[in-house]
Amino acid sequence: QAIKGTDLKLTSFGYALTEPLDVDDNKYPDVLVGAYLSESAVLLRTRPVVSVSVSLTAQPDSVDLDKPNCVYNEGNTTCFNLTMCMTFQVKSGADHIGSLKVMYELVLDKLRRRLITKDNNGKDKTAISGTMIVHAGNAESCRYFVVAVQDNIRDRLRGFRSIVRVKGVELLNDSSNGDFPPLHPIQDVDLPEVLLYVGVRLLCIADPCTPNLTVQFLPRTTSSITAGSSEEVVVVLKVVNLYDTSYGAQLNLSVDPSKLRFVRSHMSDPRLQCDHIPGGALCKVGYPLRSNDLAEFQISLRQVRVEGNEREIAVTAVVSSKHEEDIDNLENNEEMHSINVTSNSTLFISGGAEPSWLNIDASEVERIVSSGATNKRVERKLIHKYMFRNIGPSPVHKLDMRFWLPVFGLSNTRLLSKNITVEVRTP
Repeated sequence: QAIKGTDLKLTSFGYALTEPLDVDDNKYPDVLVGAYLSESAVLLRTRPVVSVSVSLTAQPDSVDLDKPNCVYNEGNTTCFNLTMCMTFQVKSGADHIGSLKVMYELVLDKLRRRLITKDNNGKDKTAISGTMIVHAGNAESCRYFVVAVQDNIRDRLRGFRSIVRVKGVELLNDSSNGDFPPLHPIQDVDLPEVLLYVGVRLLCIADPCTPNLTVQFLPRTTSSITAGSSEEVVVVLKVVNLYDTSYGAQLNLSVDPSKLRFVRSHMSDPRLQCDHIPGGALCKVGYPLRSNDLAEFQISLRQVRVEGNEREIAVTAVVSSKHEEDIDNLENNEEMHSINVTSNSTLFISGGAEPSWLNIDASEVERIVSSGATNKRVERKLIHKYMFRNIGPSPVHKLDMRFWLPVFGLSNTRLLSKNITVEVRTP
């Protein structure tokens, strides 16, 4: 360790040194350092260097999540006993340190927090910070925890990784005199960090597990929708495992994101849950799904933009497992459902002719008739203006308009021919 006089604002630091002495009676040599022409001296005290060792063990070292083995919070669940032990050694050969207080942090199932234990106040915790008294010598000082698996965890396939970290050490009984504050030991290496892995025992007929998953749309699934309406599409599916236990199974529901989007899911089993993903929903079914087990999903979708000129919309469901299935059984892992699209529009028409009536001189008509002309026009115009309003819910892509215009005649003679120009304007 290098100590610089500039840090202490002393010139000629180190001009004088004392013989080793123990000013604080902690059994470690201290040094007084002087500086030339200075009325001050620097006392450098020595503190012990210790090495703490930590171990974590679990009994049993693997658990069966389908077979509860303890009562925790008045409920049956899966538990294991965790033992944390510590020892320490003092460097430099000193033997007067009797005990240390070690500060630690224990984090259960570091990544997923599926485990809990009781703290000193009887509260459930996924991580505990505490202290342990560790005595000198080779005897271990240990602390014991009953660790329980939380209810309704979603990941039942991967094991549990817990970790303990040493945060610091202090002398339990400081032997120094009262003129100086106590010096706590330091670690000679980085503070230790120990990992414990508790595995999950899988209940499988074969090794490895070989499930046979099937997915099927149930009759309660919406069969048709009206384009442009606010009605929801309800998709009801069941997933069945016909053979070996499936861990980490998931259901992927795919739709055209420009037409439908995921709204919510409704399941009676709280372990089943669906989340929105681009283009549909992803539902997890790995709890596990044993042989001949069934999981039922009800998923609501809402229209984004469904045009009336479409005949149907496809919804696809695919189920898969973290354990590979036999290739001959994959044909039942995917199913498609078609939803018929209907249109329902209400049109309002308003408008009429301008002017609303014509005044044609009878003598002019008689001259046209007597002349025998067939293409003579009476220069009068009628302008028909109509407005069409669609109040939905479905859009109208093509509108056929037909006009019946009156033809006037005298003595059954055609007098007015139709000369029509149609102009359509849209907003």
